[in-house]
Amino acid sequence: MTIYQWALLIILYLLGGQLFSLTYLINYKPDERSAWLGLMGLAWPLFLVIDVILQIAGGFGLTSKIILQKIDKAK
Repeated sequence: MTIYQWALLIILYLLGGQLFSLTYLINYKPDERSAWLGLMGLAWPLFLVIDVILQIAGGFGLTSKIILQKIDKAK
């Protein structure tokens, strides 16, 4: 790859991160905005992976609570 292709790839990466940050910023409440949004703009692919993992883990946690409640009711 040439230097121009690398530069274009880096610019597209940073623009993608800024668009991702903008969509999060629009959904944030004013008191929840912080400097973490800038870091999120730089590491947005990692943030997406962590967010998906936490969402899946939270769902499993909720499911296990429901199953345990049903088991306790059956006893």
